[in-house]
Amino acid sequence: MTITDIIREFAKFGFTETPLTIAEMEHVIKRGWPMDVIYGLGCDLDNGWRMNEVYHLYEREVEEMDAYHAAEYAAYQDGLGEGQEL
Repeated sequence: MTITDIIREFAKFGFTETPLTIAEMEHVIKRGWPMDVIYGLGCDLDNGWRMNEVYHLYEREVEEMDAYHAAEYAAYQDGLGEGQEL
């Protein structure tokens, strides 16, 4: 994902400017956040919330998503027959 991808996503939904700064976009890209989470964060910022008020909520959401996918993967691995791998 790139900064351009994020800018395009916001433009697709009518934003003429991206609510996130370049530094903020670089940060969430480095953290590997999915686009829907980045968009949600940007919408909150656009509605007047400050980054320090909402960032931790989105960080927690990403952590929960990662934990869910790890558990889902482990359950999938447990369901494979002996000697099978992904």
